[in-house]
Amino acid sequence: MKVSVRRKISSENLKKIKKCGFGIGGYDAEVALVEGRFSDFRRYRNLKWIHTSFVGVDNLLTDEIMGSDVIITNSRGMKTPVPEHAMALMLSFERRLNEAFASQAKRKWDRIVGGELAGKTIFILGLGAIGLELAGLCRAFNCNVMGINNEPVKSRFVDKIGMSNKLHQMLPEADYVIACLPLTRETHHLLGRKEFSMMKKTAVVVNVGRGPVIDESALIAALRKKQIAGACLDVFEEEPLPKSSPLWKMKNVIITAHCASRTPHYEDRMIEIFCGNLRAFKSGRKLANVVDKERGY
Repeated sequence: MKVSVRRKISSENLKKIKKCGFGIGGYDAEVALVEGRFSDFRRYRNLKWIHTSFVGVDNLLTDEIMGSDVIITNSRGMKTPVPEHAMALMLSFERRLNEAFASQAKRKWDRIVGGELAGKTIFILGLGAIGLELAGLCRAFNCNVMGINNEPVKSRFVDKIGMSNKLHQMLPEADYVIACLPLTRETHHLLGRKEFSMMKKTAVVVNVGRGPVIDESALIAALRKKQIAGACLDVFEEEPLPKSSPLWKMKNVIITAHCASRTPHYEDRMIEIFCGNLRAFKSGRKLANVVDKERGY
């Protein structure tokens, strides 16, 4: 059996794949390791299974792949820095670090008065692995934590948990609203004009999930009207974020370039999950992290 490796990986990790008993193939492969889109899917004659190095699979769910019998698995469950990145964004906004960095660049001694994260109410949209780990970090900072999820979930770090239909009921309580959601039909533009109007004027929106979960034009309008206090964004509706986007010049917006998951350890952790599934596939056992194509996660 063969694996088509459609992303850059180290020679060491390539060896790990081979040690699982697989050769490296092309369009004749039974397995494909991908990152993002899979534009030439139709050229694979023997494909049985696609593994994505990401957690989100929205870029893979084309009509061709949806209509096929090919299994999709993702890299859910590996230790990820995304919760740390979300905390860094909130702390940067609260402590006004973007202003401090600007003063540093000008060699200006500016004793900025920042806020405090402790005591704030953090509302996490999506209590999967990332959302639950983020909840633990928020609790360590003495925050109040709320969350919604599609399925029932329990956590000692979350004070209040609701199903997804409780979004509007819980939004007005939040100081920070953090999207940790995959992109599906249900989550597309989950936060839009109506939702921003329900938030506190002091609320801050954070997105470390998928860009289109937020209606970007509605967000820009809400920021301009000062309906909310700010936004911290790692993902966007269009990436790279166009230079013409008003978000770049907004003083109450912090931007990072879809890098919340990027560390030197990411690839090794992903390969560990992939190789576990390669061994399962070879022996005919059930694969971990199988994606429900209809649900989108």
